Amino acid sequence: MTTEQKVLSDFFEKEIRKGVCVVRLNQDMSFTSQKEVECFWQDLCGLLEYSMIVINFENVEKQSSSVLGKIIKLNRETGERGIQLALCSIKPCIFEVFQITHLKDWFEIYETENDAVRALAS
Repeated sequence: MTTEQKVLSDFFEKEIRKGVCVVRLNQDMSFTSQKEVECFWQDLCGLLEYSMIVINFENVEKQSSSVLGKIIKLNRETGERGIQLALCSIKPCIFEVFQITHLKDWFEIYETENDAVRALAS
């Protein structure tokens, strides 16, 4: 079986495809409270049990700098543990932040979820 049941958090939906943990972020990632940011981080930490992770931004219309900070922190954590991490389906308005800050050079970024899953699973 290549796909497992979807699991939801308050911040994303998670599904296993071809051995890759696919995380589809919710639309609004512009948290205003530190508590929301910390809860988001705790949910992200739960992903560290997987060896391959794709974070899909397709539904994200806006995100706070705190969310971006946690994605950067996750990138560091996955790198230290030898976990593969890829991002995909980033809308132009969000991708612009990755370009301006040169973060696009720190992440594996793919146009589609299928492209990201295929790259990590191969």
